Amino acid sequence: MRSNYLALHALHNALNPATPTPADIAKYAELLAAVENHTEMDDKRFRVFHGGQLTRPSTYSEALEVYAYLALRAAIFTLLYVAPFGMLLAALR
Repeated sequence: MRSNYLALHALHNALNPATPTPADIAKYAELLAAVENHTEMDDKRFRVFHGGQLTRPSTYSEALEVYAYLALRAAIFTLLYVAPFGMLLAALR
């Protein structure tokens, strides 16, 4: 990921903003295609929450997976945020 970012940055610095050449445009497209921008879960979440607008609707198991993922993620973040306060209160007793 970092090497791709550095390659994009170098290409950006080398470009003439007024008139990019077809080779520059092709190199830019190649660098963008080399890195995945979204995860599979991003795709599933979008399809679950925007169900009526798609040609590839989500399945019941994908919806279950998305809701389980979101619940687990919320539980972990809540625990990580609350745990230090619980430890502080325990230490003050």
